[in-house]
Amino acid sequence: MIDEYMQQLMDAKSEAIDEGLDYQDAAEFDPAKWLSYRDFTLKMLKEEGYEMG
Repeated sequence: MIDEYMQQLMDAKSEAIDEGLDYQDAAEFDPAKWLSYRDFTLKMLKEEGYEMG
């Protein structure tokens, strides 16, 4: 169960990194719109159906 979760999290991170690297229009880059590692992790957990306290 934990191994499956970790694989899903790593896949999601890899996808996000790939999308960031593919981003072509640097003029529209707004770091305020990016999630922190903590917020990204919580978002992924919520999307997977985990409820956080």
